[in-house]
Amino acid sequence: MTYSCTDFTSDVLRCLVEVDALDPTVMTGDDLGAQSDLAVDAIFSLHRRGANLPRRADSESPDDPERVGHVRIHNLATSTRTYAAVTIVIADLHLSADLVSDRQIRLAKTISESHGASFVVSDMLKDRVDAALNKSAQA
Repeated sequence: MTYSCTDFTSDVLRCLVEVDALDPTVMTGDDLGAQSDLAVDAIFSLHRRGANLPRRADSESPDDPERVGHVRIHNLATSTRTYAAVTIVIADLHLSADLVSDRQIRLAKTISESHGASFVVSDMLKDRVDAALNKSAQA
């Protein structure tokens, strides 16, 4: 599955609209330069808002402290090693564990889907995650 520049632009603009940083009526057709300018202005606007950012628009209960915000599969590093990890973010709590099995990948994906949370995978781990998720789909 490929992810194009157009897909990326659409996702960024959609997210900026969802957090009320961008007015959807000012988005300009297919002009990527104009869309980039709008996105940058919206991001600076979010930065100025600081900690008063709204939660995801599709959250059933935005004030629920037990709702998962997002799930990440990424690499972490200490002074002695670099390792793959799963991080689940609940409010301001970041829970991380070493990624040691495909089962963890499938559980992380299930958690993100059940909470309507984003599922973010670093580029370096995309093949491993795709293989784990495809393996479960074939079973």
